[in-house]
Amino acid sequence: MVQHQYLQKVQVDELLPYIEAELKRAGIWQESWSGADRPWFAHAVDLIRPRTRFLGDFTTWSRAFFTDDFDYEEEAKASSGRTSAFPPCSPSSRSAGRASRMESRCM
Repeated sequence: MVQHQYLQKVQVDELLPYIEAELKRAGIWQESWSGADRPWFAHAVDLIRPRTRFLGDFTTWSRAFFTDDFDYEEEAKASSGRTSAFPPCSPSSRSAGRASRMESRCM
């Protein structure tokens, strides 16, 4: 329970190096999150952390926030009516001209 309380009380900037290490361990870290996309990364972590109990939660149930490399449940794919993967919601997909469309899908 201590980890859960720490995750909720610490400033997000203090938490980011630990989340970065977890994402690197899982092989889903993107170097841009250390640079130009750092504000996006910090905001994403801050939005997700109220629902986390452990650092590992950032690479398990909330993995979809950080990578497009995850498995969809067959039942979910069938109910969506799509046969291919869903569009990515990473900061790199929010390039010029598509930002407003992506915002509505990713938020």
